[in-house]
Amino acid sequence: KHSGTSGAPGDPTKNLVTNGPYRWLRNPIYAGDALLLIGVAFYTRSGIFLLFALLFFPCMDLFVR
Repeated sequence: KHSGTSGAPGDPTKNLVTNGPYRWLRNPIYAGDALLLIGVAFYTRSGIFLLFALLFFPCMDLFVR
């Protein structure tokens, strides 16, 4: 809505959104996924989930770029 697009795939954006979660992050869904993995790691006291969370950040960075 704030970008001035219809939301249809391939519709180019007309404005850069700089409010809400997009003020700090370009992909807040990926950040939420990483926080969920960290939360599961602490809740289950599982080192493997913590490892997944730590590997998730660079993998998503490479994927998005």
